[in-house]
Amino acid sequence: MEKVIISLTTIHSRINSLHHVIQSLLGQNCTIPFQIKLFISKEAYLLDEGILDIPIELQALADQHGNKFSINYTKNLGPYRKFIPLLKDYFQDKEDFTYLVTVDDDTKYPSTWLQKLVDNAKVHNSVVAYRGRVLSCDQRSIHRYKKWTHSDESVLIPDIKTVGTGKDGIIYKPEYFHPDVIDIDTALRVCNHADDLWLKFYTAVNGVKSVLLASSLQEAFEDMGTEDENTLYRKINKNGGNDQAVQNLMKYFLERYDLNMLDVFNLNLSRSSTWLGKKFINSYRYI
Repeated sequence: MEKVIISLTTIHSRINSLHHVIQSLLGQNCTIPFQIKLFISKEAYLLDEGILDIPIELQALADQHGNKFSINYTKNLGPYRKFIPLLKDYFQDKEDFTYLVTVDDDTKYPSTWLQKLVDNAKVHNSVVAYRGRVLSCDQRSIHRYKKWTHSDESVLIPDIKTVGTGKDGIIYKPEYFHPDVIDIDTALRVCNHADDLWLKFYTAVNGVKSVLLASSLQEAFEDMGTEDENTLYRKINKNGGNDQAVQNLMKYFLERYDLNMLDVFNLNLSRSSTWLGKKFINSYRYI
């Protein structure tokens, strides 16, 4: 039977308003059964001071909707908490699900949101995100993150270079990922904040395209964050953090797999000669 897991994490500064987000997720009208899993931690990491106490409103939702919504304490892996525990269980045959949907903790989701993701995932057989960018590159390098396309009708067509961003949700099939995606020690060393890019690289090597549902970053759902709130984007990504993460990922894939990811993003497959490159060539379904 098909099943969707909606997964999210949060930090100390947002926990008191999170029940509004959870209520919007519980109100989804979807033809496939779904569960919502919240992963939090007691210890501090990055912008999170750690969460020791569950707010009354949030605990009440878990008590009332125990078959749909659960609160799970885990090691503080920052944004990686929203998928590492689940994918570890999947690869170890402890958990089975059809789709994994990652969401942010500061957005109210309309009741049709999940069904639209599921429907498009089935149609496109790709990673589907509401928002994101199209990676810009040439034969020599990947261009600066701020130059990546984000307001163009081309983002609505599945492409190996399209990168979904967590804002407003991303849907994956677990089999889209290369198993090394759960190597959390490397993930935290290479790009401790850029989980979307980590996931992108580990779906791209399996030949999986991505597609966006919004042609502009301006098309977004209700954002509950405040203008002066500390966020990973404002603290890290806005100051070039994503560019550094891309460089780190390129170096890591070259050193670990002898695979130049430019060959993947440019579809220059003849230059990908390792076992991972061959796996990419054999699995790429659109050539």
